[in-house]
Amino acid sequence: MSISNNQIIDRLGSCNTLSWKAPSNIALIKYWGKKDFQIPANSSISMTLNNCYTNCIMEFIASDNFSVSLEFENKSDDSFLKKVTKHISRIAKDFPVLKSFSYTFKTSNTFPHSAGIASSASSMAAINLCLTELLVKLDEVPNEDFFRFASDHARQGSGSASRSLYGGFVDWGATSNDYGSVQDNIHEDFIDMGDAVLIVDSGVKEVSSSKGHQLMMSHPQREERFSAANAKTKKMIEILKDGDWNSFIPLLESEALELHGLMMSGTPWFILMKPETLALLDLFKKWRNENSVRAAFTLDAGPNIHLLYHKDERDRVLAFINEQAISHLENEQWIDDKMGMGPEKVIIQ
Repeated sequence: MSISNNQIIDRLGSCNTLSWKAPSNIALIKYWGKKDFQIPANSSISMTLNNCYTNCIMEFIASDNFSVSLEFENKSDDSFLKKVTKHISRIAKDFPVLKSFSYTFKTSNTFPHSAGIASSASSMAAINLCLTELLVKLDEVPNEDFFRFASDHARQGSGSASRSLYGGFVDWGATSNDYGSVQDNIHEDFIDMGDAVLIVDSGVKEVSSSKGHQLMMSHPQREERFSAANAKTKKMIEILKDGDWNSFIPLLESEALELHGLMMSGTPWFILMKPETLALLDLFKKWRNENSVRAAFTLDAGPNIHLLYHKDERDRVLAFINEQAISHLENEQWIDDKMGMGPEKVIIQ
């Protein structure tokens, strides 16, 4: 049922701006391939980050002419604008009132864009938090279902965004294909885990994740991969609940290398790792073996390395970065991050 302009004014009052910040996440077990529209070919589980996030301000005015404008870090971004406009139009099939506004989005990241740190996840999560709050204010969505609705909508714009609507460890596809679900009863040895993001290359990836998902669906090993990844997700959830670092390390690292192996063994093949990525992995492995550190690496769909470590190992990991890894990094750049508690509403002054 449509809402009249008078009803919109009554429900929103003077509210014309909403703002959220949403975190990126790092997948421990990756989803790679889609069965249908934004439905994962395999389940995945991620850790929500704390310092890598997207800020989004959404300004809106009631209008008979639906329109969207967008700035990313104070610059126009036509490609992302088209994606967001199409996304809102898609959601509006279920919530027509969304086309009763003219929108202006202003977004910015605390980390390099398009370098394999799930920028689309945090961006789509932040945008959909704003849209969902608008729908709640318009009495279109019940407030008690806020984050589930936001996760479902964000998933339709970026699959991994479904996992950025919550804190801690979140699965997508193990519990539901429509939205992310928080894993409870995590062992204390994995709570507040650190994540040092080593920036090897902050440039735009040669092959986007969207294209990579498409290519995976014609990969000769796709069925074996999907079955194995589902089993890995279940195993990773067990490990996180048991606090078993001896099992966590090999599973996390083999999964990261398998992801990149799939990229290199498909048709056409592509490589997202850089020479410095391999040099750093070799350096890290030797250092860990010599020092027996509870730390492990993973890679998303890009060249940059995430070092995940037990909170008690922080001093040793930072020493490794500053004494051995720093010279291999782009402009000696790295991000000091950790497990995060999820999105935050930003109050507009």
